[in-house]
Amino acid sequence: MTEPTDNMNEEHGYPRKYILLIAIMGILILFLSIISIYLWRENIQIKEQLSKKQQEFNEVEVMRQNLLSELTALKEGYSQLQTENADLKKEIEAKKKQIDSLIALVKKGKIAMEELKKARNEIETLKKIMRHYVQVIDSLNQINQKLMAENVQYKEKHKEASQKIQQLQEVKTQLEEKVKIGERLKALKIEAIPGFMRKGIKFVDSKRHKKVTTIKICLNIDENPLTPPGKYKLYGRVIAPDGTVLVDKEDAEHTFEFMGSHGYFSFLREFDYSGIAINDYCIYYEPPVKLIEGKYIVELYIQDYLLGKTEFELK
Repeated sequence: MTEPTDNMNEEHGYPRKYILLIAIMGILILFLSIISIYLWRENIQIKEQLSKKQQEFNEVEVMRQNLLSELTALKEGYSQLQTENADLKKEIEAKKKQIDSLIALVKKGKIAMEELKKARNEIETLKKIMRHYVQVIDSLNQINQKLMAENVQYKEKHKEASQKIQQLQEVKTQLEEKVKIGERLKALKIEAIPGFMRKGIKFVDSKRHKKVTTIKICLNIDENPLTPPGKYKLYGRVIAPDGTVLVDKEDAEHTFEFMGSHGYFSFLREFDYSGIAINDYCIYYEPPVKLIEGKYIVELYIQDYLLGKTEFELK
């Protein structure tokens, strides 16, 4: 019995090598189909992921732009807050710096949604704080306006009070001046007699300038019930024909204040006033220099006011 040959197989169908080739091609087609399905599904997933990422990016960008707009408006709002309160002004400046930091953060190239959400929370907090500041500043302004109004009223009242006090002070000064003038003593008669002392005991009057060594000055002081009793200083000024004041020594000890002026006195006496008139009060004054011809003026002052004056003439 003989074995079958290729010819025999060919007589009944395809040759074996074609069958193997077909099988291999079938396997390849199946593999390629599986790969195509896998790649198709991967492509769909990648597209979905890209679409999701793009959506997330768009959401981040939209939120970034919204936050930048809000931060810009918020900074402008803080910039418009005006107050004279130093502590509040310091707090506002700190919040403006915080806003600048948030603007820099939001403008950053890559920023996560979580960071933007955190920035959003900070913005909301800053908005609440700004509203609080607005209320505080408004309250402070109202208080300041009230205080200013009260201050104006106080100044007006103070001005009125000052004017009244000044008027009263002027009246008081006028009354004091009147009282001071009313308290002044008055001389009823003043007489200056030139002469010399004979044997140092008896006064002899003379109008010859070469003989005159003493000036006798007598006066009567009227009674004044307004004048307080006590010791009073009587200053005398003897003015020579050439206008000079006769004075023992031209120094500070021989000067006094009178009627708003400052000058020398020729003699100084002190007397007691007991509230009654003083009659025939005489002073003997010895000039320190030789007298010359001409008219002499004698002025008498009590304290700083003029009591009276007289004159005499020498030949």
